[in-house]
Amino acid sequence: MTRSKLLLAALAAALLLPAARSAAQQEAPAPLPAYAHVGEDTITRPEIDWRIDEELEARPAIPAERRDVFARYMHKRLSESLIEQACLYEYARANGLMPSEDEIQTTLEQKIEQRGGEEEWKEWLDKRGLSLEDGRHAVERWLAAEKVRNSYAPTEEEIAEYFEKNKARLQANDEVEASHILIGTDPKDSPADKEAKKHLIEDLRKRIEEGEDFAALAREHSTCPSASKGGSLGKFKRGAMVKPFEEAAFALKPGELSDIVETQFGYHIIKVTDRKYAKGASLDDWRDEIVKRLKKSGGEKLVKDIRAACEVEYVEAETPAEE
Repeated sequence: MTRSKLLLAALAAALLLPAARSAAQQEAPAPLPAYAHVGEDTITRPEIDWRIDEELEARPAIPAERRDVFARYMHKRLSESLIEQACLYEYARANGLMPSEDEIQTTLEQKIEQRGGEEEWKEWLDKRGLSLEDGRHAVERWLAAEKVRNSYAPTEEEIAEYFEKNKARLQANDEVEASHILIGTDPKDSPADKEAKKHLIEDLRKRIEEGEDFAALAREHSTCPSASKGGSLGKFKRGAMVKPFEEAAFALKPGELSDIVETQFGYHIIKVTDRKYAKGASLDDWRDEIVKRLKKSGGEKLVKDIRAACEVEYVEAETPAEE
């Protein structure tokens, strides 16, 4: 090759190099604007916006003119919640509490299904400047945080100590959680009126047995103020209700339906949804409940301690102001 041809080739290469470099730069996505760094993890502004959008989606009744105010109100709460997640994520990585690939994939598939499919999921992320990998990492971080929250296990000594300190308070009376449908009667009702009301309550009971929704029928037909709550009376102990009602309710197991019960208020159908039996204050009886309580309080303390020890580098000049 002649000297002139070599010079031309070098010149062409020099001219093409910036274009090639520019194309490579365009292929690499720009880093997302960061809100805070937590260890090797980063909370980005688009991710906070994602959470705010989800909160707004869940509250369609908020008027359009109030949605910006609500978004500003939620910004601090959600950003701090994500930072706490990132702190727990770093703890999980250091303590062997990371979720498996199967767990991540299962939860990710649920997210995708909630959005309506893979295309809709990708579109949701794209609109917020997030990639599929960003979406996957958000799921992984959340799962890791949940594993840490649920990782606390009380010792036998803690269980025994809690029992001894709370033995007297653990003694509990019978308690049920129930709903009812009332067809009210009045002393002025004629025998024919009472008979018609009894036929109505018997028909309602038959419809419930055949599969109709108890709460829906309570809202439509019950004359008790509890009708607005689907007939729910909440939890009550013995002595809280009139005798015929109490005897019928406490004779039922969760999920069972009573026969027609007549009281001074009218005709009732009772459905028990939960039942707590009186227990003697023995550790064996209360072990599961004590473990549940200690796991909750111990998990909350663990999270609080991790967050307090966690080093957070806010990208803004100042950390979010306290409310």
